Formats: sequence, structure tokens, C-alpha cells
Amino acid sequence: MRRIDPNALVGEKRVGRRGEQKRRWEADNRHPCSGDGCENLVEHNRARCWSCYVADEHESRDVRRREIQRLWHDGETVREIAVALDSTPRSIQAALHGMRADGWDVPYRPGYPR
Repeated sequence: MRRIDPNALVGEKRVGRRGEQKRRWEADNRHPCSGDGCENLVEHNRARCWSCYVADEHESRDVRRREIQRLWHDGETVREIAVALDSTPRSIQAALHGMRADGWDVPYRPGYPR
């Protein structure tokens, strides 16, 4: 049986005019990020740059984590925290696990699995 050389089938990479036009258009049509004080240039179909997006996501995550921490220190159970935050006990357990990994002060309680 003859084997086909895979390198023999690959031709030179075509670089067409359309690709060049597209790259030039995308480079020319960038605009400043809409984040506060951010001057990064972003693609035409995005509003914010990646660093502003991540900062906003972390801020909203930390608001929820602070509320979980407050309820946890008040002695609420996982189920009560889930009801208060309109969530599920499983998602609260996952949040507690992530908080402990990130160094938040949410100690284990007796009777809870580690």
C-alpha cells in the first residue's frame, strides 16, 4: 500500500487581497473603550476592553461573596443563604469553596464535609 506524503499535499498559503483588506479595515475601525478612564482600543463590535470587562465581573462577584460571607458569619445555613440570595444550596457550596481557595474568611463548620 502506498503512503501519501502529507507535506506534498500542502501548497503555499494563499494571501488574497480580501484578507488584506479585512485586516486593514479592522485595524482602522477600532474605537476607545467605554470603561472609566480606559483608553484601550477595542474592536468595532465590542463596547469595552477585556480588562474592563473582567474588572466589572470581579466587582459584581465580590458583592455576592461579601453577602455570603456576612450571612455565613451570622450563622445562617447554606440552605438559608441560598434562599436569601435566590440561589441553590449547591451554587452556594461552590461559591464557599471558591472563596476559601481565594483566601476569604469563611471557616468550615462542624458537621459540614471538607
